Amino acid sequence: LGAADEEAISTALGDTDARIRKVAVRIAGPKLRESSKLAEAVSALAEDPGAIVRYQVALAAASMQDEQRLKTCRTLAGRGDPDAWLCAAILRSAGNDAWPLLDAVFTARTWDIDWWAARNFDFAARLAEQVGASGKADDITALLAHVAGSRPVTGAPDIAFLSGLSRGLARGGQPLKQLL
Repeated sequence: LGAADEEAISTALGDTDARIRKVAVRIAGPKLRESSKLAEAVSALAEDPGAIVRYQVALAAASMQDEQRLKTCRTLAGRGDPDAWLCAAILRSAGNDAWPLLDAVFTARTWDIDWWAARNFDFAARLAEQVGASGKADDITALLAHVAGSRPVTGAPDIAFLSGLSRGLARGGQPLKQLL
């Protein structure tokens, strides 16, 4: 009902029970834009061992200031274990800022991008699709430059990123073939 104050929420965020932490993140959600202290505490839970907590953090990130929102989404995306629900929540919170997330994945997964892209093919493609749909020319160019400059062992990363980018660009009326 909005009666919980920052101190009570902060205490609950540190609880030993993942279910309590999840509810605390949910209650903190509406306060995250105004309270950098709460936003930082919630963002720190992006590394939480509980999947239900990380999912709630991904949803709550949408309520954070842009810098904190992207930091949180980058942490969640770079972990390498997102399930379908977590991926959807990360993508929702990322909005038109999918490139910084994808760039974070590239940075964190330089040595195993093939494994990551094969294991998270749909997520990789959907991130690239959001990059294309954003219409941000610099982000699209950066993604294409990365694909052109990378040397994956398998075709999984290139297929995921280019197929997703192609879908995103098509949504904006610009086919990938035309851009290339």
